[in-house]
Amino acid sequence: VHELGHFFEARRQGLHATLPTFLPLVGAFVTHRQASSPWRGALIALAGPFVGGLAAATVWAVGSAQNSTWLVVLANIGFLLNASQLLPIWILDGATVFESISMSRRGWIRYENGIPVEAMPPDREHANLITFLYVLLAAALVGGMLATRHSGML
Repeated sequence: VHELGHFFEARRQGLHATLPTFLPLVGAFVTHRQASSPWRGALIALAGPFVGGLAAATVWAVGSAQNSTWLVVLANIGFLLNASQLLPIWILDGATVFESISMSRRGWIRYENGIPVEAMPPDREHANLITFLYVLLAAALVGGMLATRHSGML
């Protein structure tokens, strides 16, 4: 579900994106063309944890309505996995978001086919909005994770 968030956001932006590819014991990934701006790249990166968080919240709601500890624990794991994707580490979504914030704050050069075609000035408004969305999403996922914590489990 997380990867489908990236897929649908990339497609919404008009980028060619592949369906999720699963690697056993490693995870999954979606490939897509480079976004045209740090703002658009951040939206694609944030879409995965956002949609994954919505899925975890849905499982939590169903588990609570049916009084199913198993489903609530599954929701907890979903919140945990999506929150961990926001860590600013190399291949995780958080690293892409932090790179987008940095590029927006300092400006960037747009390339087409490896050739620089346009120098973009700093865009602090989008940098601040990306930061706000990142913090809001991280807080919601951690809040969901803590709310679904079961005694003796995650």
